[in-house]
Amino acid sequence: MSGRSAPSPDARPIIARTGLMMAFLVIVAVVLGDWPVGLDEAAARPRIPREQIPDDMPPEIRKHVEAFYSGDENTIRRACEALGAMGPAAAPAAPWIASLLDGGPRHRHNYAQVALVRIGPASIEPTIVALQLGDRYGRWRACHVLRDLRAAEAVPALVAEAADGTRQHSAREALAAIGHPAREYLERALEHPDLDVRQRAVIVLPTFRDESTYDLLIQSLGDPESAVRHSAIESIRRLLQPQRHAPDLDVEAHPDLLALLDDPSPRTRRLVLELLRQMRPGDAMLEALTRAARDDEPTVRMLAVRALGATGDARAVAPLQQVADDSDAVLRALVATALGRIAHDQAAALLTDMLGDSEARVRQRALEALAAREDRDAAAPFIRALDDGDAMVRMVAVQALKERAERGMLPRLKRLLDDPDPAIRVVATEVMAQLGADGLDGLLAAVESDDLQTRRTAVSALTNHLSHQRIIDTMVMLLSDADTTVRERAAWGLARHRVKLDDLDPVRKLVNDRNHRVRERAIAILAQHGDAESLPAFIRASQDRNHNMAGAALQGLARSGPGGLEALFDGLDHPDSRVRRRAVQLLAEKDDPEITRRLNQRVREGDDRQREAAARALDRADAADALDIDALLTMLRQGTRSGSLDPVDELTRRGDDAVGPVKALLQEERAGLRREAVIILGRIATAQSVDPLLRSLRDEDATVRAEAAVALGRAGERRAIDPLSRLLDDRDRLVRDAAIRALGLSNRPEALAPLTRAAADDDWRTRISAAANLARLGEQSQAQSSNDGDDSAPLLNPAQAQKRRDTLLALLDDPAWQVRRAAILAAQRLGDEALLEPLIDRLEDDHWLIERTAHEALIALTGQDSLPTRREPWRQWLAQRNGVED
Repeated sequence: MSGRSAPSPDARPIIARTGLMMAFLVIVAVVLGDWPVGLDEAAARPRIPREQIPDDMPPEIRKHVEAFYSGDENTIRRACEALGAMGPAAAPAAPWIASLLDGGPRHRHNYAQVALVRIGPASIEPTIVALQLGDRYGRWRACHVLRDLRAAEAVPALVAEAADGTRQHSAREALAAIGHPAREYLERALEHPDLDVRQRAVIVLPTFRDESTYDLLIQSLGDPESAVRHSAIESIRRLLQPQRHAPDLDVEAHPDLLALLDDPSPRTRRLVLELLRQMRPGDAMLEALTRAARDDEPTVRMLAVRALGATGDARAVAPLQQVADDSDAVLRALVATALGRIAHDQAAALLTDMLGDSEARVRQRALEALAAREDRDAAAPFIRALDDGDAMVRMVAVQALKERAERGMLPRLKRLLDDPDPAIRVVATEVMAQLGADGLDGLLAAVESDDLQTRRTAVSALTNHLSHQRIIDTMVMLLSDADTTVRERAAWGLARHRVKLDDLDPVRKLVNDRNHRVRERAIAILAQHGDAESLPAFIRASQDRNHNMAGAALQGLARSGPGGLEALFDGLDHPDSRVRRRAVQLLAEKDDPEITRRLNQRVREGDDRQREAAARALDRADAADALDIDALLTMLRQGTRSGSLDPVDELTRRGDDAVGPVKALLQEERAGLRREAVIILGRIATAQSVDPLLRSLRDEDATVRAEAAVALGRAGERRAIDPLSRLLDDRDRLVRDAAIRALGLSNRPEALAPLTRAAADDDWRTRISAAANLARLGEQSQAQSSNDGDDSAPLLNPAQAQKRRDTLLALLDDPAWQVRRAAILAAQRLGDEALLEPLIDRLEDDHWLIERTAHEALIALTGQDSLPTRREPWRQWLAQRNGVED
C-alpha cells in the first residue's frame, strides 16, 4: 500500500480550483511573452536546431553544446561553465551560448553571459544577433556582454537599442564603456542621409556628457527634419537635468537655439520654451521670451510666460506686464503665478493691481502669489480681499491672514462668520484664535454661530484662553450645548486646565450624558475637585469598561475621603489592567496602615488578579517589609510577580527567619516550587540551610538536584564534597554538569579528585565542564590572598597542582576538538607557564579554531602579540627566553 493518502472529498474542490488557477496563470504568461511554452524544458534549449551542429566541431566542445538540449538547468549551467573555462578555444560554441541569453526565466542564464565574456571577441557577432532577435531580458544580457567585451563593431546595434525608450539603460552603459569608437560613430551618424539614423544618434548622444555633446546637439537643431530637431531639444533638456551632472549650457553662446522660437512649427517652439525654463537667463534669452509671449499660438504664449517666471529675474516683469491685460483669462492667471516667482517690488505692485481683475481665477492666483512672498507683514491686500465676491478668493485671503494676523482685521473677520461658505467661516475662526486675547471677542461671537463646525472650531480655540473668567463662564455654558462634540471639547478644556468651578451642577448633569467621552470629561472635572457629593457617580463610573472613565473615577474616589476607599479597593478587580494599575498607584500614594493591612490580606487570600495588584501596590508604596512570610509564600506558590517585587528575592532578604518556612516547600509536589525553595536556601547560605540542601541532592527531579548542587558549591561546604562526587554518576547530564560546576565553585582541595575523574568521562561534554572547573579551583583563595596582601597560601599543594596540570595536559590531546579548546581556555585561565610548551604544540592542530584559540592564549600569557600562528617561531622564542633565564 502506498504511504501517501488520497485527498479528502472536502479538499478536492480546492485542489481543482488551484489547478485551474495555475493553468490560467501559465496561459496568461505565455500570451504576454514573459514565459515561453514548455516552461523549463523548452526555455532551457537553444533557438538553433540541434541538426545544425556541424560535424567538424571538436568533440570536447560538441558534447557540451549537445548538453544544451538536455532541458536540465544544472546540466546546461555546467556545460556553460566548462565552455567558459576553455576561453577563446570554445569559439565554435559561441552562437549556441548566445542563443541561451533569452527564452527562459530571467534569472537562470547569467552563466551563459559569463561564458560569452570569457570566450572573448569570437562571441561578439553571435551576441549582436541575440541583441537583435532576443526577448527583452536576452537583449539586456547581450548589452552587458558587449559592454564587458568593449565591442566597437556592435555600436550600430547598441545605438538602435539605446534609442528605444523602453530599454535604453543597459545599451547606453555599453556605449559608454566602448567609449571613443561609439562617440565617433554618433558624430558620423549625424551626417547620415537616413532620417532614422540621424534621429537615433541625437537621442543617444547624451550618453556622453561633455561640452562637445552640446555643440553637436545644437548643430542638429539646424537639421531639415523637424523630428531630428525635436529629438535634439529633448536630448539637451535631459542633459540639463540636475542628476545628469553635465556642464551648464550657456544659451547666450548658442543663438541658433533661441532662433528656434521663430520656427514655423508650434511644437518646436513649445519644446524650446520647455528647455529654456531650465537655463540661466540672459539678455538674449529674455528678449526671445518677450517675443514668444506675444506669439499667435496660445500654448506658446503660456509656456513663454512660465519661462519668464522661472527666470526669477526682475527684467522679466516688463514683458509679463505687457501680457497682463491679455483677453485670455487663463493667460492672465499664469502671469500672476509667474510674477509670484519674481522677488521684486515691481512684481508685487503688479500683483496688487491684478487683484482688481474681473476674472476670479486671476484674482485668486494673484493672492496666492502675494501670499507666497516673504513680506509676511503686508496684510492689507488680503484684508480687502475678504470682501471679494468669489468664495475661493476669500478662502485664499483668510488662509494667508493666518500668517499675518493683526488686530485691525478683526471686524472683517467677524463679518466672515456669516459667510455663506462654511469652510471660510471655520478658517476665519482659526485666524481669530491666532490673534490671542485680541481675538477673544470674535471667538465668543463664533460660539453663538448657527454653523456647527464654526462653533466646534471656536470652542477648541477658546480652550487655550481659560485664564479669563469670561471664557470660563462661556465654556460652562457650552456644557449644555446641543452638539456632543461642543460639549465634549468644552469639558475637555475645563478638565485639561484644572479650572476650579464654584458651581458643579452643570458638570454633574453630564455624568449621565449619552456620549461616553462627555461622561469621561465630566468625571475628570469632578475628580479634580474632590467632590464628595459625586461619590455615587464615581462608584458607578469606576466599574465602566472604558479605562479612561474608570481611571478618572478612581481618582475621584481617592479624593472623596473614607467613603471612597472600599470602591477604590474594588478597582483592583477591574477587568482592564490599565484601571488596575491606576488603582494600585492611588493606593500606593496613601500612607495608611489600614490600607497596608488590607493589601497584605489580599495577597494571602485573593485570586490571582487581586494578589498581583495588591503586591504591586505594596511595591509602589515601598511597603514590601509589611508583607509577612506567609504572604510571600502564597505569592511563590501561586507564581505571582509584581514589578520589582519578586517573592524569591524578598524571602532571600528575610534570611534566617525564612529558612524554616521555605524548608517546608521542599515537601511540595510541584518540582518547580521545590527548585525555587532550593534557590532561596542557597542564597541565604546559613548553617540552617545546608542540611535541607544536602537532602535535596536526592530529589526525584533533576532540576532540583542541579540547583541544590550549585547552591552547595557556592556555600563551599566540606560535607557536600562526597555527595557532589556521587552525583557525577547521576543518570541526568544536567545534574552531572551542575555537580562538576559545584565542585569547581566549592574551592576546596578535596574537589580535585572527583574533577580529575570527570575529566576522564566517556562523554566529551562532561570533559569540557571538568576542564573549565579544574581551572576554577583556587581562584577565590588567590583573590582573597591578593586582597589581604598575602600570596603564600595556595589552595593546592605542589603534588595536587601537578596532578591538575597532568590532567589538563591529557585534555589538550583529547580526540574531541571541543575538549581541546576547553583545555586551552583553562590553561589560559590558570596562567600556568608550565603549560606554554603544550600550548605551542596546539598551534598546528588539525582544527583551525584550536590553532586560533591556542595563539590567543599564548598572547594572553606572554604578551608576545607579534609572533605568528606557527609553532616554530614560538618554540624559538621559548627557547631563547629559557636560555636567558638560565
